[in-house]
Amino acid sequence: MVAFALGTMPLMLATGLGSSLISVSARTRLLRLAACCVVLMGGLTVARGTANLIAAGQSSSPSCPFCHPKLSEK
Repeated sequence: MVAFALGTMPLMLATGLGSSLISVSARTRLLRLAACCVVLMGGLTVARGTANLIAAGQSSSPSCPFCHPKLSEK
């Protein structure tokens, strides 16, 4: 845990100091961009999960190539 703390401390300090150097309007734009990225990634996750559920219902074999790699090679 100490090694993890020592490894992440410089980046955390740089992030804190860097955020004080940019303007308030730039910070606001970055926060909006980050929020859009979170919403986009959530939508992609839901879409992929829905696609897996639909594919699993249409096939008698498992549809997840990560769980059943040999079945997906057929």
